[in-house]
Amino acid sequence: MKVLFNTLFLFCIGGVLTAQSEQNTCEDSRAYLGIYSQGVSEEKADLLHLPNAEGSLITEILIGGAADKAGLQAFDYIYGINDDRTDHGDDLTDLLGQYKAGEQATIHLIRKGKPLDVDVVFGRRTDSHRRNREDTEKAFLGISQRDTEKDEVGVTVSVIRNSTASEIGLKDDDVIMAINGYPIIDWSDVTTAINMMDAGASIEVAYEREGQFYTAKGTIRSQSQTRREPERERETKVEYAFLGVFSNSISKEKAHKLGFDNPYGSYVSGVIPNTAAERAGIEPFDYIYGVDEYRTGEGQSLTYILRKYQVGDRAKIHYVRRNRERQVEVRFSSREEARHKETDKCDEAFLGVQSSHAYVERTGVSIDVIRTSTAENIGMEDGDVIIRINSYTMIDWTDIGAAIDNLSVGDAIEVDWVRNGREMRGSSPIMSYCETKTKQAFSSSRVAISRSDQSARSVAPLDLHNVEVKVSDILSDEAREMERRYKVRLSIGNNINLRSLKITPQPDKGSFTLSFVLPGNGQTTVRIYNDVGRNIYVYESGSFSGTFNDDVDLSQNGLGTYYLMVEQNGKTAGMRIQVRKG
Repeated sequence: MKVLFNTLFLFCIGGVLTAQSEQNTCEDSRAYLGIYSQGVSEEKADLLHLPNAEGSLITEILIGGAADKAGLQAFDYIYGINDDRTDHGDDLTDLLGQYKAGEQATIHLIRKGKPLDVDVVFGRRTDSHRRNREDTEKAFLGISQRDTEKDEVGVTVSVIRNSTASEIGLKDDDVIMAINGYPIIDWSDVTTAINMMDAGASIEVAYEREGQFYTAKGTIRSQSQTRREPERERETKVEYAFLGVFSNSISKEKAHKLGFDNPYGSYVSGVIPNTAAERAGIEPFDYIYGVDEYRTGEGQSLTYILRKYQVGDRAKIHYVRRNRERQVEVRFSSREEARHKETDKCDEAFLGVQSSHAYVERTGVSIDVIRTSTAENIGMEDGDVIIRINSYTMIDWTDIGAAIDNLSVGDAIEVDWVRNGREMRGSSPIMSYCETKTKQAFSSSRVAISRSDQSARSVAPLDLHNVEVKVSDILSDEAREMERRYKVRLSIGNNINLRSLKITPQPDKGSFTLSFVLPGNGQTTVRIYNDVGRNIYVYESGSFSGTFNDDVDLSQNGLGTYYLMVEQNGKTAGMRIQVRKG
């Protein structure tokens, strides 16, 4: 079931404004409803008896916004404004585009199966904000989605021991049909229902068990209350869970190309030996989007979710593999248990391709071929566009790096590529770097390590008690080199007045805290690249202003140089971050 993750803030009417004063006027005039919402499939619309499948199902109400003031609620389904209705040509964003902040309109919606009209005065972007509460206050039912082949309404669940779900009588394989009177069609409905509640609130769950229908009631507890055990209360040091994967955040565009409904997950590029991930069978190119009942989302990365768990905890990892949603139970281990394989670069697998820097209209990576390499042996030529390696889709250079990083010399490699509109295929055992690098290639200026991070598998975990971080400006020479070798465009300077930048080691968490202040307001993207062009952190916000603070996991990339890029409203700031021994 496809889901669109959407925050409803609208663009100015009448074209693009370019002057700064006009831009500020544009920003102030936008009609802002102040909700998070999802689209629904035709199947879901039919099950909920909705008037059409082109409306928006509210998943969260932002505090202080127009929707909050008008009394709109999560699970309200908006299908019209005044005389206009959503349809295939016009979604809710299009309808709202006719209005400005301060104008009044009537919102047409469905609430618990009944039509309702609500008068709303549209606000501005700065009027609303997401609720900020401590993790211990968040409601935690204690269920995870169970993989099932049944074509059924509701969500089949597994129940976490000592949780609220267990306490009120839910069991594995129960099918949840409703929570607090709201119909549950899919997992996104479960997330919406739980996010509406605080720990200590009353909860009523309607469910099916072996063809019989039941209702369970109780008081929902927090996640920390669920997992607290007497011996853990006496511990003074918390050791956070370690999954054991190298992973990357991906752009919304890449998520769409790969068919991922949730664009905020983590794309696995490697698995560390002797870790929870390896024991659970997680593989490169798996896309992890949830742990237990938590799902990755805007402002909630996989790293953030894993901070809720400790070494020894058990959980279910939700991921996509080859277009199929799966789940697997893991028992989290510690970083110290991991084994990091040390390899000589000479003995590493080497395909022998490098970026041609040519634009590719659809999916794939345009390459040039290094002489005497595996790529040349299987018939590839300069200008070919690689679309798959060993059946995995290649969207960008990071994917090619991950595919090669996880091969050993002598392993079979099968490459699909496009040449002049014709799809071709070749396969061969992959050679080593030194086998490829003949004397002729050695002196050639075209020779380059084509993988995005040859050293990824041999990076030892950082001792965050013994590191120091230095922040400085990006030099023009290194910016040119990053663009030439890895097609990563870095900004030199600070055009958005970014202030108070800090990267602080957090040894107890096994991560760094990234913080800075942005006095401006607008659509904001934060990215961090390592020194071989891999995008290791992405944060995207529809609207942001003020103090930014988030956990960033640099430990899997080790000591070295990183590049921070912050973009807001088309302007950028770039900084170099050096992590070295203290």
